[in-house]
This record gives sequence, C-alpha cells and structure tokens, in this order.
Amino acid sequence: MKPISRILIVINQSKDGAWAIADQLGKIAHKRGVDVTQSAQFPLERDALCGMDLCIVIGGDGTILGVVGAATHSDVPVLGINLGTLGFMANFSADEAERAFLDILEGHGAISERRLLECYSASGKHVLALNDLVIKAYSSRLVRLHVHTDGQEVNEYYADGLIIATPTGSTAYNLSAGGPIIHPAARAIVLNPINPHTLTTRSIVLDEQAELTIEIQHRFPNVQVAADGVEVFEEADDFPIRVCVCQRRTFRLLQHPAYSHFHILRTKLHWTGNTPTRLQ
Repeated sequence: MKPISRILIVINQSKDGAWAIADQLGKIAHKRGVDVTQSAQFPLERDALCGMDLCIVIGGDGTILGVVGAATHSDVPVLGINLGTLGFMANFSADEAERAFLDILEGHGAISERRLLECYSASGKHVLALNDLVIKAYSSRLVRLHVHTDGQEVNEYYADGLIIATPTGSTAYNLSAGGPIIHPAARAIVLNPINPHTLTTRSIVLDEQAELTIEIQHRFPNVQVAADGVEVFEEADDFPIRVCVCQRRTFRLLQHPAYSHFHILRTKLHWTGNTPTRLQ
C-alpha cells in the first residue's frame, strides 16, 4: 500500500461517537499533511473515491457495504471501524484504529483482497456484490429455480429463495440460513437454498471458477434479486441471470495487523470449547 495523501471518511451518524472518532482521525491526518474529507452520505456515488488513497468507514459491516461500489471502481482500500454489532469486515475498534493510524498513513497497512460476485441479467444489467446475491419472491410464495453451472445441471430448487454467497458473505445471510462458514481467503462460492421444500436439499460449495446460470421455471412477476441487500433486478425478463466471480476487480479491505478470522469467529459468534460445569 502506498503512503496516504487523501482520505474520505464515511460516517454512519446513527452510531454514537462516530463524529468524534472521525474528527480525531482527521486531526492526526492533518498534522501529517493529509487531505481529509468527511461524508455522512452512503451508499457512495460511483466516482466518490476518485483521487482518494484511502476510505475510512465508521459504523459497521452494513456501512462498509455502502462504499463497495465506489471503492472497487476506484481501487481504493477501505478501513472499517466497528461501532456496530458483529464487525466481520469492520475489524478495527476506535482505539486500535487510532494507535495504528500513523503506520497506515505511511502505507504500512495489511490488505485483504476480497472476491466479488458479478451478475448479468438477460436484459443487459450488470451488478457487483461483495457479500451475496439473493433471489426471492416478494410474497410468501415459493420460487422454482433451475441452476446450471458450466453446462451441467446442478439442481431445480423449490424454496423460499436462493443465496449465492462469497466467502466474505458466508457469515452474513448465508450463515443465518444454515450455510457453511468459508474462510475469506478461500476461492469458493456458496449456493444455499432458503427453506427448501425438500429436506435433503442442502447448500453446496463450488469452485470460484464456476459460472452459474439461474432460470425461473415459472415466470412469476414478483421475483426479486438483491445484491448485498439492495434490490437490483425485479422483472421476469431479467432471467435467466448469470453469476460468476469477478476476475477484473477485488474489494481491498485494510485489516488490523493482528487480524485472525478464527479469533473473530470465536469472539463475535461466542464460540466456546469449554464443557459447561455440571451443577452438583
């Protein structure tokens, strides 16, 4: 990572203390001659990070998702300061960020290259997703989806919906829907049906080279596709959609020097290996 000269700080003003953290980091940066801009507006516009060397997000993982498009477009690394609940991506505390900030300004940050999903609709639309793409009906009706990969039939899913997740997104909706946790460095895609009608239907982990094609078996007008929680396709004419791992861009996440994915899993998900003490 190169030395930092221009920073955009994105502030989730619904989080207590967010502005104070932004102001403190801004003072440190200004003393080093770094130009700092603050914004409480997100999602960011596509070109919002053009010319920037770093984007600092103060909020949580949801706030980070609001800068993914701009960060990948301008190839700008993102540092997340967690004021939310889990913080899988926003893995700095405010104190940790302040202590590491001078080293980061000198270009000594550790970057994790996170893979993105790329989705193309039959109508010519195109979106990127860091966490997941989710296909569901607007109503409580089940959807019937036919999935192929590389010319081979995977399955016909009759379910509430279908999650296609990256390793980064495996700890998001995919985890809530009973899918596997994938290490963020793994090169894989998770295909996870939501409440499938057949109990033997389970999630599948595919190689990241797989290219998926998803068709609606019955052309319901109320099917939607969401990328990282934002609706992107909603018309039957958008199907079939094609999903693959983006080979041109990654999301560059700046991590704490002592970052451990397993430590985050243990602490954020409250794992324990201790057997509860039996009451006598």
